[in-house]
Amino acid sequence: MGKSTTATLLLIMILTTTTSHVDWGNLLDNAKAKGANLLQQHAKDKENTKTSSPSLSSDTLINGLRKALMVASERAIKLISAEGGHLNDPQIRAPLPTGIDTLKVTLRQFGIGKQVDHFEQSINRAAERAAPKATAILVDNIRSVSFEDARKIYQGSDDDATQYF
Repeated sequence: MGKSTTATLLLIMILTTTTSHVDWGNLLDNAKAKGANLLQQHAKDKENTKTSSPSLSSDTLINGLRKALMVASERAIKLISAEGGHLNDPQIRAPLPTGIDTLKVTLRQFGIGKQVDHFEQSINRAAERAAPKATAILVDNIRSVSFEDARKIYQGSDDDATQYF
């Protein structure tokens, strides 16, 4: 498997994890709230041409959202990549591959449960070690977010940022 395919699969795996452990949801909610305030202020400034304060440009808004997404992504990846980031959180823990998971009970009956546990642990430890490698890919993608894409992410559902990336 090529490096780009591996990186893409890793990125997909990281971004499709739930928000409970990495607190991505709270970070994104905070970014959305700040973005809403900026957008509301921008709209008020635009409507009120007599205002003495300069209005926010589209560039300012998109750069603010990009920065919020970068910070949230870096924090989420830092939490995911910590020892136990995947393994100790049942909501993002990587399960055994299909087929092996159904044999888990049988394998334990044959006395090789320890090896099954070790295999599952190694899958999750690999995910924890690989997570930091996704940071650069994710940040590069965030830098390329257009204003229209940022608006859709901001106005969309809780997982729109995850779906976008």
